Amino acid sequence: MLKKYISNELLEQIVKNNDECIIYDFMNNIENSIRIIDLFKDIGIKNIDLLLINRLEIFCYKYEDIIDRLDKFDIKSLVELINNDINTINVI
Repeated sequence: MLKKYISNELLEQIVKNNDECIIYDFMNNIENSIRIIDLFKDIGIKNIDLLLINRLEIFCYKYEDIIDRLDKFDIKSLVELINNDINTINVI
């Protein structure tokens, strides 16, 4: 199931750039992480690979918590900001 979302090359970069604890959380909650990846794709976030490499911890939050946090923002504007600078994800 993970291969549909993450190539071997991307996985290597994720492992290289993230702490073992975060990788462990991501892998042990993979269904939740995939739901967040799908959500981000659905709302228009384009740089998901960069987020996985540099901000993997975002995908370890509960899906429901991400939804609750996103509800506080104008999604279109937020997505545009995230697509221009992945560090904007910090506001979530």
